[in-house]
Amino acid sequence: MTGCDMDTKFQFGLFLLAILFIAACTSDKVVPDNPYAAFGDTLSLSADDGLVLKAGSFAQLHRDVFAPTCANAGCHDGQFEPDFRQIESAYNTLVYHPIIKNDPGGNFSYRVLPFESANSVLWERLNRDIDGQSGIMPLALDPDSDWEENRDMYLRMIQEWIDKGAPDVFGNIAEEGKINPYVKGMQGFADNTTAALSRDGGNGAVLIPATVSDLSLWFSIQDDAANNQEILAKLYLTYEVDDFREINGISLSTGNQISGAGFEGEEAIFSHQASLQLADYEAGKRVFMHLRLRDPESGKFLWIPGADSPDYIKEIFSFKRF
Repeated sequence: MTGCDMDTKFQFGLFLLAILFIAACTSDKVVPDNPYAAFGDTLSLSADDGLVLKAGSFAQLHRDVFAPTCANAGCHDGQFEPDFRQIESAYNTLVYHPIIKNDPGGNFSYRVLPFESANSVLWERLNRDIDGQSGIMPLALDPDSDWEENRDMYLRMIQEWIDKGAPDVFGNIAEEGKINPYVKGMQGFADNTTAALSRDGGNGAVLIPATVSDLSLWFSIQDDAANNQEILAKLYLTYEVDDFREINGISLSTGNQISGAGFEGEEAIFSHQASLQLADYEAGKRVFMHLRLRDPESGKFLWIPGADSPDYIKEIFSFKRF
């Protein structure tokens, strides 16, 4: 919602840029492929999906504000950044992302600057006409948008999200010039078989038949710069969804790789693996998985999922014997 800003590769000059800003929201160009689709939008969220998301979380803001209000045809649907089609594409084209259009004083550097809504051009564009000719975002609304009805509430949520550090969908805060490691997919395999186990409802817990004694878990862990196998990861298992005690962690091995479907069904490389003896886990009880990742560049540790991750993500990272 920072305007129908074009990618830096397509800056043609101030005159043409001004024309495109006026025409952008009525463009009939073919929408390009989403360059951030590989990051995965773990579930396709919609306002009527029934999921209870934490108010003010990025998952809730994307589902209720950015996707229905900003990813409309001709604007931020992939033709112009920010790209609000998916959770990760939205986050990675907002947070610490350099701007194209600035105010006359050149006071802004990023679309979203964590902890500083007043210095984030997203917040500025939602509240003021940045240069007297671009208008206040959003410029156009689809008929089913509830922006006008809930504008004050949404603005408050966006401001609070930025001022709390603009955490991602897992609850982690980004560093300047760096995308945090993320998990693109997770699969479970029984007793050295090659077919991935099914999930409850298609996107819930991995379901494990009671006859299975050994479980192999594979994770597709990605980073924007590092060799993925350099990402150190430990797996912690618990019956409590928000138990983040570092007890009996299992170091994931990275000696082999397999390919398979990620969370969105896209092809993914799985390079981190753990083997479990299921006799150690009670049948009928859900076991939650918490990954502790170490960013190989910054040395920073992250939880995926984290305490602030939406419930649907915490459920994806779980398994249950039946």
